[in-house]
Parts: sequence; structure tokens; C-alpha cells
Amino acid sequence: LSTWEKLPFPAKLVVFVDAAPSDRKPTQVVIDAYEGKEILDLDCHMMKMVNASFDLDFSLDKFKHCIDYDFKEEALVRWWEAVEDFPVSHHGKPLTLVRKGTRIQTEISRKFSDSLLQSLAERAGAHLEIHRTNDDFYKAATFTRGTAANDGFQNFESFVHKIDAMGA
Repeated sequence: LSTWEKLPFPAKLVVFVDAAPSDRKPTQVVIDAYEGKEILDLDCHMMKMVNASFDLDFSLDKFKHCIDYDFKEEALVRWWEAVEDFPVSHHGKPLTLVRKGTRIQTEISRKFSDSLLQSLAERAGAHLEIHRTNDDFYKAATFTRGTAANDGFQNFESFVHKIDAMGA
């Protein structure tokens, strides 16, 4: 949306997003979705790739895997946090000392509230239409400007049907 005003034509953009916590989507549901073994395995793999790519020796047993929801940023945040001081070597030579409490960010997964989507639309000079799943966990945000707002796609369902009819 940052280049929206530079487009020389009417435009429509549909973005599928993960909804922010709400009265229908408790924060713990968001956190639980990211606390599974698969996510931990992914983060372990990433740290192993960092070690292999840069010839480092980060000891994964010196970290704990952490997850929280940042309400100010409207994002789920995951990181590794050092549980004690430990040295890191490069090519077998001492490089640095990682201090207890040091964090290595692994993910910031933005979640979208209606107010955040509306703010994005206002800054882009766009009309916003929000469509949501019945449980309010996911949303499709339709941003339009110019005559694209009135081009026959009055709701998300008709948009999907038109795409289906085109064979996309």
C-alpha cells in the first residue's frame, strides 16, 4: 500500500490476514498455534543453519525457546533467549560471549485488527471492505480506489466466483 498513490490506474487489492486477538479469538489461541513441536523444530533447524552457514557453534541447549503476543505491535513474537552466559566460536576461534538474557529473534508474525486495517486503508487513500471467517480467526481485506471500488465486485464472494469462472 505504500506505493498505492503512485499507481496510474484504479486498483483493487485483496489481502488475506491472520486476525488479531479479540473477544472471539483469545490471545492464548494465537500463542498455542505457534507453540507446537513443528515450530520448535523449524527454529532449531534455522539455528543449525546459522551455525553451518557462518561456521559458528551456538549451543542450542544454552537457549530457551520463547513466545509472546505484543499488543502494541499487534504481533506474535518468537525468540531464543540465552539461559546462561556462554562463548561462541567462529572457525574454532573465540568470537564473543553471549550473555544470559540475550535474545535472537526468530519471528514477528503480524496480526491484523480491524482498526489496523482501517488505518492502512486511510493512509493509502483506499476504501476498505473486511470479510471474515465465521470464527473471526482470519480475514480478507479488500482495498480499492478509483472506479475499482464500483467495478462489480461488491463483495468478496462475487470476487471469488468471478475468479473461479475465469478458471484461475
